[in-house]
Amino acid sequence: MLLIGAGLFVATLRNARSSDVTFGTSNVLLAHVDLPTQRYSPERTKQFWPRLLDAARSLPGVTSASLVLVVPHAGTRGGTDVVFNQPIQVDFNIAAPEYFQTIGIPLVRGRDFNNRDDASAPQRAIVNEQFARRFWPGQDPVGKTFRTTRPSALVEVIGVVRDGKFRGFRADIQPCFYRPLYQQTIPDLTLEIRAAGSVTALVPAFRQAVAKLDPDLPLKDIRTWQEHVARSMARENMLATLLSGFGMLALLLASTGTYGVVSFAVAQRTREMGIRIALGATRANILRNVVGGILLPVTAGIVVGIAGALLLTRFVKNMLYGVGATDVAIFSAVIAIELAVALLAAYLPGRRATNVDPMTALRHE
Repeated sequence: MLLIGAGLFVATLRNARSSDVTFGTSNVLLAHVDLPTQRYSPERTKQFWPRLLDAARSLPGVTSASLVLVVPHAGTRGGTDVVFNQPIQVDFNIAAPEYFQTIGIPLVRGRDFNNRDDASAPQRAIVNEQFARRFWPGQDPVGKTFRTTRPSALVEVIGVVRDGKFRGFRADIQPCFYRPLYQQTIPDLTLEIRAAGSVTALVPAFRQAVAKLDPDLPLKDIRTWQEHVARSMARENMLATLLSGFGMLALLLASTGTYGVVSFAVAQRTREMGIRIALGATRANILRNVVGGILLPVTAGIVVGIAGALLLTRFVKNMLYGVGATDVAIFSAVIAIELAVALLAAYLPGRRATNVDPMTALRHE
C-alpha cells in the first residue's frame, strides 16, 4: 500500500513539473520589490522600474531581466473583463520588456514589448494561445483589437505566447493577456533575472545595486526559480518523499523477514533436503521447492495490499494530478517489485539448500 501510494505521488510530482510552460529556468532569480507609496509618487514609480532593470542587466553574467505583476505558479492570478459582445472574465498580467525571454515562455507569433510601449503609445497587449483560439478561431490575432473594462480601453494585440498553467499546475488553462508595464503605474512587482551561470552568486551584487538606487528599499523573498516551484508543490513533494521513504523501509523489512523465514525453514528441512538429493532430486528441483514455497503467502500479501490500496486511494484521488487512483502501470510495477524482492530473498537461502551434502544432512539429527 505504501509503495503504491509513493508511486502515485511521485507520478503526480513528475506530471506537475512537466506542466510548467517555462523552460531553461535553472538559472533564474526572483526578487519581490514593493515600493512604499509614501515615498514613491506615481511619476517616481514609473521612473524607478527602468532604472532597476538597467541595474540588474548590468550585473556580471546577467543575460536578461524583467518585471512582472503575477509570477507563474504563485497560486494567484490577475483577472479582468474583456468585452466581446458581452463582458467575459479572463486572466490578466502586467510585464516589462524581456519578460518572456527571461522566464522562458516561448513567443510563438508577433513581437515582445519594448520601451516604446509606454503611456504615449496605443494600448497594446500580448495574448496566450487559448485567448486567440477562443476569440479569433482560425485567424491571426496579431493586429486584432479587444476592449477592456478596467480601465476602459481599446487594446491592440501585438504578439502571442505559449499556453501555460500559470496559477498552479492543477488549474485549467484560461484565456490570458499581458499588458506592458510602461503603460501602467504598479508599485509592487517581482524582478526576474536570468544569468549565464549561478544566480545565487548574483545576490550580493544585486543587493548592492539596489542599495545604490534606494538604500532604504527592502528586498523581499529573494529565491531561485527552482525554490519558487518547489514551494508551490510543497505538499506533493512532502507526500512523495514520506511515502517513498516509508515504502522503501517497509520493503526492506519485508524482504529481511522473508529471508529470515526461508533461511529458518531451510535449516529445519536440512535432513529432508539431503534425502531428496540422495534419492535423485536435482539442484533445480530443490531450488524450485524452496522458492516456490513462498509464492502462496507472498501472493496473498500482494492481494491484500492491492485491496487495501484500492480502498485508500479513493481518499487521495483529488490530490493526484495526471494519474488515476487505480493506475494500472503503477500497480503492475509495484507488484513486479514485490515479487522480485521476495523471490530474491528466498533465492539466497534456496541456493544454500542446493549445496547440502546428503551424508552430512542424514547425520544432521
